[in-house]
Amino acid sequence: MKNRSGLLGLLFLFQPCSAQTSLLSNVPVENTFRPLQQCEIVQDIAPYIDKIEIVPLEATPESMLGEVNKLLLRPDGAFVLLTHSGIMIFDAQGKFQARAGRIGHGPGEYVKLNDICLTTNGQYILALSAFNQILQYRADNGAYVKTIVPSPKLEYSCDGIAPGPEDGFYLYTGNPANADNFETPFDCLLRYDSEGKRVSQGLPRKDFGLQVAAITQSAGNSYILRPQEGDNIAYKTDAEGQFAPWARIDFGDKAMPSGYVKKLGGSVWTHLQDFLRADYYKMPLYLEQTAHAFYFTAAGPEAQTHEFLCFTGTEKGIRWTKTAVSATPFIIRGADDEWFYGLYDDPKSYDAEELAALPPLKRYLVERFGLKLAEDGNPPIVKIRLKNEK
Repeated sequence: MKNRSGLLGLLFLFQPCSAQTSLLSNVPVENTFRPLQQCEIVQDIAPYIDKIEIVPLEATPESMLGEVNKLLLRPDGAFVLLTHSGIMIFDAQGKFQARAGRIGHGPGEYVKLNDICLTTNGQYILALSAFNQILQYRADNGAYVKTIVPSPKLEYSCDGIAPGPEDGFYLYTGNPANADNFETPFDCLLRYDSEGKRVSQGLPRKDFGLQVAAITQSAGNSYILRPQEGDNIAYKTDAEGQFAPWARIDFGDKAMPSGYVKKLGGSVWTHLQDFLRADYYKMPLYLEQTAHAFYFTAAGPEAQTHEFLCFTGTEKGIRWTKTAVSATPFIIRGADDEWFYGLYDDPKSYDAEELAALPPLKRYLVERFGLKLAEDGNPPIVKIRLKNEK
């Protein structure tokens, strides 16, 4: 029952398949975040918190979650969770509603799912299987609708999915196992129509990286594609569902140099420890945005995890470092215009010394609300509303 939490290219680096269908909207980057400069290191997050709400998730034999890999929000505030045992749907008050599909080999069933998203209208779930089939379910009751097989056939497993224009979708892959060199150019982002036909591709890979939380849902059922290794631009879907440059995450001279792993030779797995412990900031993950703030984590020197909150429209922000005392991190996993959302998935009790060493956000939740995962329960959803920084 533990959650063990785990761009992009310059604007001219995309290659549409036709003049009518482009992969990325050609608009300027909206925001530049300089986290190391604008984010103040804090030990106490209380002054920035406006309100916290805890939503218990109903625990029945049918709805026990296990490991949660993704959290989505339906337009009505209900939760769609991708777990190790499948897709679970809970209403906004945490009452279990339905499963979407089951593990198996029949129609609407799956062996393993890599990612999920909601369609642009929020009415359907699109589930990306490890075998690159797209399973569609109703988002209200989990009923199976159809299976979409991408064409032409892919020779590698994809990491992420997002809704696209006109009921289509995007697939993302960073560095598949059968493409572990740079002799042949490799496009990371593929766009498909509603029937699964590929209509464009691009976003050339710059370097090898770990593919964790590649695409996250944010406010208004928009989707953020995190910066790929060797670049600092994140993309976000617009009102029509098309990815457009959204934010530059600029770590300055502390950013991982472009081509770092490529120059070492081989894939990131060959140099995993060197990559993670390098004296740079890398892997912006769990990118989430409300109307007033932008959250993400990043790996810093010596593989330490850093969390950042940048306040939109200002040069202000806060940051803190996750410490080793907490084996199970609390990470923000979703957002709407008003709230950030996370799951508290830690059964551990902390003594005073351990509590003092916890990261500020998790310490605040334990101290103020006594949060602890029950052995026979589901992790609660934690809703966090920040004060509007001016």
